[in-house]
Amino acid sequence: PGSPGLVDYTLEPLHVLLDSQDPRREALRRALSQYLTDRARWRDCSRPCPPGRQKSPRDPCQCVCHGSAVTTQDCCPRQRGLAQLEVTFIQAWGLWGDWFTATDAYVKLFFGGQELRTSTV
Repeated sequence: PGSPGLVDYTLEPLHVLLDSQDPRREALRRALSQYLTDRARWRDCSRPCPPGRQKSPRDPCQCVCHGSAVTTQDCCPRQRGLAQLEVTFIQAWGLWGDWFTATDAYVKLFFGGQELRTSTV
């Protein structure tokens, strides 16, 4: 399949980095909420969809996968074991890290019960 299903992710709101008693926390939460509301959806829906996806006939601001025998229109595999993971590393720059040496950055993947780690990029 051209578009494998979701592997794994973790997502938490940015404002939780501040202590719950910090008066800036609520202001940050509101500011982030407004920022995302203003920018989360395309206003004119003119951006192209990424490769392997197309605009939804019901909502031109949403991109969906081509439904097939192995994937749904949500880009999820129809059954376990059909996804194939391919990762390509192009380059990285401007990474924050060590002051005196290059940053020791790497990519860690968890897929199919395996944990894979790249060499330093």
